[in-house]
Amino acid sequence: VSTAHLQTQTARLDANLTSKNRFSASVTYLTGPSILPDPRCPMNCGTTFAHEMHFQGSDTWTFSPTLLGEFHLSDIDAYEGITNPTVGAGFPGKLGLTNVPYDQFPVISVGGVLSTEIDGGTTALLGEAGFVPSAAFTWQKGKHQIKFGGEFDKYHDSANGWGATTSGNFDFNGIFSRNPSDPTSSGLGYADFLLGLPDTWSATEQPLVTAHAWNVQAFVQDAYKVKPKLTLQFGLRFTRQSPWSADGNEIGSFDPTITNPATGTLGAMWFAQNSQTGRTALTDTENGWAPRVGFAWSPGQDWAVRGAYGVFDTPRGFDNYASGGTGQGSASTGFETSTDQITPIFQLSGALPSVVKPNPTALTPDLLNGQQVWYFPEHTPLMYMQEAHLDVQHQFKGIVADIGYVWTKGTHLAFLTDVNQVPENLLGGGQTARPYPQFGPIYSKGFTGLSNYNGLQVSIRKDFASGFTLTSNYTYSKSLDTGTSSGWSGGYINNWQNAFNIYQNYAASDNDVRHFFNTAVVYQLPFGKNKALLTQGGIANAVVGGWQISSIVSAHSGRPFTPTLGTANLSGSLSGNWYPNRVGSARLANPTIQEWFDPSAF
Repeated sequence: VSTAHLQTQTARLDANLTSKNRFSASVTYLTGPSILPDPRCPMNCGTTFAHEMHFQGSDTWTFSPTLLGEFHLSDIDAYEGITNPTVGAGFPGKLGLTNVPYDQFPVISVGGVLSTEIDGGTTALLGEAGFVPSAAFTWQKGKHQIKFGGEFDKYHDSANGWGATTSGNFDFNGIFSRNPSDPTSSGLGYADFLLGLPDTWSATEQPLVTAHAWNVQAFVQDAYKVKPKLTLQFGLRFTRQSPWSADGNEIGSFDPTITNPATGTLGAMWFAQNSQTGRTALTDTENGWAPRVGFAWSPGQDWAVRGAYGVFDTPRGFDNYASGGTGQGSASTGFETSTDQITPIFQLSGALPSVVKPNPTALTPDLLNGQQVWYFPEHTPLMYMQEAHLDVQHQFKGIVADIGYVWTKGTHLAFLTDVNQVPENLLGGGQTARPYPQFGPIYSKGFTGLSNYNGLQVSIRKDFASGFTLTSNYTYSKSLDTGTSSGWSGGYINNWQNAFNIYQNYAASDNDVRHFFNTAVVYQLPFGKNKALLTQGGIANAVVGGWQISSIVSAHSGRPFTPTLGTANLSGSLSGNWYPNRVGSARLANPTIQEWFDPSAF
């Protein structure tokens, strides 16, 4: 549990400048350290120090009885530094590691049955500045209530990557302690660790890069009261998203259309500092159009029917590009992996491979050959969600019953894959079977994911009467997607087996809870003053009066899970997860906490 020692100071001003003009503003300043403890400290622990300033102002004008204007301005400046006790403590030298780009304890990951990980903790510098002016107007014109307005968002973000600066990442997955003649043998990661034989190594030192982007949004909406019991709504929102670029042009990306001078084949790097393509931004500018329609209808007394459909664009934030794109071409980087899964890349007791330290004056397209690199497709559409709902509500005898249908579909969701994975028909071919054998993994930060949710929602609410109230709801739903994101690191999904067909991932999402039931009950006991029983007051009222019973009941079905093999991926694809084959039903007749599915089914 982290411990924060933050100081917050807030100032606020509210003023009625005239009878038609109201102004308000507030400023909040936050500063202080936070402790990130861990029982293994000085490993896996650290401290942060934050400075944040938030300003928000609004000015509301009543121009006429039928026209209202609202003007808002928000500004944020935030900085956070994160470090750990192993920085500068000479741990790489104490461990006998040479040629490391940064002085802190390395990341050691041990896979297999006895899996574990230890590292020195995170090192990062993060800064954010946002400036957002906006205006909105409400105009009443007969049966129409028209709203229109817009905003301009300007963002500056600085970062050297979350944990992107390391002295080395060493993975031990057991491929060197397995029986190479037995394809079912998985080996033991801990044994590889004791042998000092990592199967994958990487090291980086990411510079501090400041990136910037903007977006413009405008909207118009009309609520048309056709009849006293029928209102229609129509709206449209426009978004223009700029690409993210960086100060000093410290960005770069893999490009499958550039000829690599070292191999004469397609697939090479471009760097904005010395770009053959002329690109100075990771993607191009994108436009998004988002229509919305809706209605509200009362077909009779105590009845209400509502429905709506809308499209909602999601502008891309800095987190979508912070890892990989910014600093690519100026960061020191190194990468080695065992492509035949038999030959060790090196032994820890020997010298480590050299890292590539880019020279800004010599950023050639083949500079990062042999390394793991990042790919940002130039033409990248905006993420958007489609949402629709239909709801019927009826009130009778103090009870409100509601039944509704909800549908949500996500398109162009963030999805991270390796476009340099060995194709399925070439499995076992090793490094030369990659589409671009001059590189290691090529992590594509594309927007090819999708999601789909359908839900039937039923609720009943009894208004408080005779000391009793009840609220109960039930949802029957199905949620499908190509991957469920935690929202961390730009919301990218990176759990997949086949990089060339992510729709093989399309299945029940991690959040697919098929049945969900909740009930809340409150009952006031009928004893004491002004109640049905023991109404005389006195000692009886003091002892038994004023009591109530309440209960909350929640029941839901379980969530699905995707089993993966805990060993190294021995399929020969050189990247991605490795899913087991399902050979039977995983259901047990009598599941227990110790075994709630049948592992022999995989």
